[in-house]
Amino acid sequence: MTTASTPLIGREQELALALAVLTSTRRGGLLVHGPRGLGKTSLARTIAASQGEPPHWVHADRVLRRFPYGALAPLLDQDLSPPSGTDPAGLRRAVVRALTAPGTERPVVVVDDADQLDVPSSTVLSQLSMTGQIRLVVVSRRHPSVSEQFGSLVHDGVLTALELCPLRDDEIRSLLQERLGGSVPGTVAEFFVRRCDGNPRVLDAWLTAAQDQGVIVSRSGVWLLTVREVLLYELRDSDQDQFGVLHEDWSPKSGAGRISEALRRL
Repeated sequence: MTTASTPLIGREQELALALAVLTSTRRGGLLVHGPRGLGKTSLARTIAASQGEPPHWVHADRVLRRFPYGALAPLLDQDLSPPSGTDPAGLRRAVVRALTAPGTERPVVVVDDADQLDVPSSTVLSQLSMTGQIRLVVVSRRHPSVSEQFGSLVHDGVLTALELCPLRDDEIRSLLQERLGGSVPGTVAEFFVRRCDGNPRVLDAWLTAAQDQGVIVSRSGVWLLTVREVLLYELRDSDQDQFGVLHEDWSPKSGAGRISEALRRL
């Protein structure tokens, strides 16, 4: 798993754009989107860790979505008087008070799985971002249908949309080297490159299964491929079902071009 201290292989341009956006006074933050497994949350962690003050994390899910401001409950300052009952107006005031407390200057709020966030929460965070009181890092698999509120912020130029695309083959090879260590021969690298479709999470699933089943073994610091690769074919089928189609029309040139264009607009 990638942590704040682990380099993000293949995401240098995306990270540069994200940091430029968050330091800009003309922008309210980012909408990071793309299929599962491409490293959206890992990128958000790295972005947030670079901002000095600890960010506020919002973890949305299908259960909390049924309750107004449910995902924002962890943001409430326990030292302040909590709102009475479950009055939505009182909860909203408490959220605003927690995020705009004296001494806080445009705190970073990271919303993970934002496509599962309830409408009241999306609305109040969008309003605070529009007025320049917070900086948003919205993480979602979907765009522009993440939510009407966040979609409007992208349309109005408050949030900058940053799409994560599959990694290039050379980036997957670098990631594989970082994961395995030692010497990784070309035949071993190509075995995984051809199967993970540029998706780091799919790569990790293949690596775990390959090591558990003895498909790859380390001998004197050199990784060797055995002949039992057929045992992994079922894993590939299930992973493709889980992660879906990964940007068939994407190319490294087009992905880099979008990021360069976004940087020029800042």
